[in-house]
Amino acid sequence: MGDGQAAIDVVRENQRDIVLSEVMMPRMKGIDLLKALRHDLRTGNTGVILTSARAGDETRIQSLEAGADEAPC
Repeated sequence: MGDGQAAIDVVRENQRDIVLSEVMMPRMKGIDLLKALRHDLRTGNTGVILTSARAGDETRIQSLEAGADEAPC
């Protein structure tokens, strides 16, 4: 996928067990993707792992607070 919006479209059309996403993406950041998936009844239980080159405490905390199953460390 090139961006978070494209990922949402794919996950909604084809139910997935897990999503692996970069935090920094164009159009929709990974944390916004995560929040959108968590707030949709069809995708709320989909596992989400976020990765990032910006692996700092702030990004990890934001990811976990947004509901990531695993966050950058």
